Amino acid sequence: MNLTNSSTRWGAVSKLLHWTVVVLIIAQFVMANIAGELPLGMQKLAWLARHKSVGITILGIAIIRLAWRLLNPGPALPSKLGPLERVLAASTHIGLYLVLFLMPLSGWLMSSAKGYPVSWFNLLQLPDLVAKNEEAFKILEACHGILAIALVVLAILHVAGALKHHFVYKDDVLKRMLPCLALGFAATVFISPSPAMAADLVSAPGQGTLKFSFTQAGATGSGVFRKFDVRFRPPDAAGAGSELIVAIDVASLDTDDSERDEILRGPDLFATERFPAARFEAQRIEPDGDGRYRAVGTLTIRDVSKALELPLELRPATDAAGSAGQLVGEVSIDRLDYGVGQGEWTSTEWVANKVTISWSVSLVPGDPATAGLARPAGQT
Repeated sequence: MNLTNSSTRWGAVSKLLHWTVVVLIIAQFVMANIAGELPLGMQKLAWLARHKSVGITILGIAIIRLAWRLLNPGPALPSKLGPLERVLAASTHIGLYLVLFLMPLSGWLMSSAKGYPVSWFNLLQLPDLVAKNEEAFKILEACHGILAIALVVLAILHVAGALKHHFVYKDDVLKRMLPCLALGFAATVFISPSPAMAADLVSAPGQGTLKFSFTQAGATGSGVFRKFDVRFRPPDAAGAGSELIVAIDVASLDTDDSERDEILRGPDLFATERFPAARFEAQRIEPDGDGRYRAVGTLTIRDVSKALELPLELRPATDAAGSAGQLVGEVSIDRLDYGVGQGEWTSTEWVANKVTISWSVSLVPGDPATAGLARPAGQT
């Protein structure tokens, strides 16, 4: 079998690329239909992630295929074709190449505009092509649908032309591209938790962030808790008298996507109607030098309490007047340890178990009695 094209037949490489794309396009329509029928949840996320990964694969193959075609021209059309048929054949091929490029790109742009980074089979996170923009997402979603229709029309014309060559003209246009097989593939997430910060020092309203980062379908996402309170008292010179309490209004979570937030607040994840608060309380705080501490305590989410050690750093105040310093740090936890993931969400195939929590909270002198559940950032 010849790898390269000849003047009378397509080579093995061209056939492989052609039929791989055919199989993947069929798979794309199947996956899109399956995802469209599913309610919001793990299975829908999984099918959409597969759909995106295969789309990126098609884009990559289209680039390779075009480069191969330019470097290695294929057989010419039969000489008996008239001018109109030649124009139609060329237009169909150009149209197919354009759609093979534009459709995956529109999907990638659409995901970026929605604020969902794209990963390739959970192996490589791709950069966002545009900033999050709901209006742009709606336009790109419509374009993606139009391109899907265009692809179907062009494919029908392409197949009809090939069949006409085979059954009407009885030439070898169809036979010289037969046969070749293709491929198949696979690809996590969504979550949130919480810990963090202040006590004879308390968190200053509107001057701090409590952020969580997660892996969803192989891509990194993030969110914040809008409402939390911190009480922090560093240990004295003898290492005694310390305190750290963090109270979090879990329903205040915000990932900048209302559908995802609704799922996160739902009964299978944070179940905020039953468990509205999360809390970290230190049993002891150990100095670690240069304004650093280790807070050893208990984190409670969904009424599940687990021992946890938080690394803390109290940095000098650099912002608002009256600030006693900035408490910063980062820790990772496993969401399933706290029951954040029931039913289908216990799977870590599409929603990673590991969640990273980071914080940067401005502390001010305050009344130690004021460590209830919290206020929105920027409000008193």
